[in-house]
Amino acid sequence: MSFPFKWRYTDNERPLCVCADCRLPYPQGNDCAVPDDIWEKINPSESEGGGILCANCIMRRLDHLGISGVPATLW
Repeated sequence: MSFPFKWRYTDNERPLCVCADCRLPYPQGNDCAVPDDIWEKINPSESEGGGILCANCIMRRLDHLGISGVPATLW
C-alpha cells in the first residue's frame, strides 16, 4: 500500500507551522512526543529532529511502517 503523502521534505519545500502531511496548523492540534529513535523513522524533514506531524499523522506513519507499542506523550 502506498503512503498518501510525501514521506520527506527538503528544507526548501518543508511546510512551516503546520503538520507536514495533513497541514493542520500548529498548535491547533495536540502535541505528541515519541522517542527520538522512533521520530527519526517517521521524521517528515531531511533535518535530524526536524519537522512537524500532528498526532494523527504520527499514528498513520507508524501504522504504515508496522510499528506499534510506541510510548508517546500527548498533551
